[in-house]
Order: sequence, then C-alpha cells, then structure tokens
Amino acid sequence: MSYFHEEQSFGPWLFWTLAAVAGIPLIFLAIESQFRPVPFVPSLVAIAIFIPIALVFFAARLVVDVTRDEIAVSFHLLWPTRHIPLATVERATAQRYSPLWDYGGWGVRYAFANGWSYNTGGHNGVLVRTSDGKRVMIGSRRAKELESAIARAVAARLER
Repeated sequence: MSYFHEEQSFGPWLFWTLAAVAGIPLIFLAIESQFRPVPFVPSLVAIAIFIPIALVFFAARLVVDVTRDEIAVSFHLLWPTRHIPLATVERATAQRYSPLWDYGGWGVRYAFANGWSYNTGGHNGVLVRTSDGKRVMIGSRRAKELESAIARAVAARLER
C-alpha cells in the first residue's frame, strides 16, 4: 500500500546556472579571439562537457514513496535509493529550511551537524529522525502531506 508518492525535478534555474558556468569561459575565449587567434578546441570541450551534465540533471528525478514498510527516497540517475524502515522512524517533522545554509546546496548532500538532505529546490521538507540517531531531510513541495503520510504509515504499522 502506498501512503504517499511525489516526483520532483530540478527547475529551470539549474539549466541557467549550468549555462552561465559553462558560458563564462566561452565568453572569455570569444573576447580573447578578438585580439589573437585562439584554437576552437577549448570551446568544443566546454560544450562537450556541459551538454551531458545538463542532460543528466534534466533527466534526474527525486522520487519519494511512503509504503507500509518504508520511506524510499530515490534520486534517479544521480544517487542510489535510500530505504528508511518505518520501524526505525522516531519522528518526522515538516519544516522550512535553507538547503544552501543548512546542507551546502541542492541535490544529495551531507552536513555533519544536520545529516543527509535530498532536494531539488525550494525551502520545505520533512526532517526524519531515526532510532539510531540519523537525520534525513527530504525536500518536498508537499511537506505537510508527506509528514502526515509518514505518521499514518507508522501508526498503521504499530496496529499490525
């Protein structure tokens, strides 16, 4: 039985950030070529690196599923699936957080003080604390609904 399912992807902000990062060297090469001949190879290398990276991030999806036995957090194409058994969940709390400040950015991150984070953008998520002391922040556009689904799944598991 599924209590919750959500799929998220990186927004267009990531494309423009990657384009800017890849584009800056190309701009400098274009300016430099005005004053002296520059081989075209560095431009091709920059484009050849940028396109596959951009395609992976466009295809990547953060998928969160709450079932009767676990919370599964999958970051397709970027990271292996994380399985959090419901039997180990002590608390799951929806909250607002700063991916950049609290975890150092977006995607899959680890911060010594805060634990693991899985997110694609936004500032809302559910902090899951487990009986072995681990903390996992799951970014969600429907954080309250995710929190409620985890609570229902844990309660149903206790009734069995």
